[in-house]
Amino acid sequence: MHHGGVYVEGSQAMHNVNIVVNNDMCTGCCECIGACTQNNICIMMSKTVGHPVPFISDEDCNNCGDCLKACPQAALLIKELA
Repeated sequence: MHHGGVYVEGSQAMHNVNIVVNNDMCTGCCECIGACTQNNICIMMSKTVGHPVPFISDEDCNNCGDCLKACPQAALLIKELA
């Protein structure tokens, strides 16, 4: 499990975060996949929303935020770890 991730937006760094998907907002456009320089996002079928949604592996995510910027629906969110 990935802990202690750092997300940097502008000059402000956020520590202990993960990037998560709001499946209700995601349309399955896959823009996040192309934006991920780590090749860390795959698309999986969601039984709850009925269409494919991205899955981000916490282990390999470097929390760069490129996927957040690429998502036209703002379906990717920053979640602070406890």
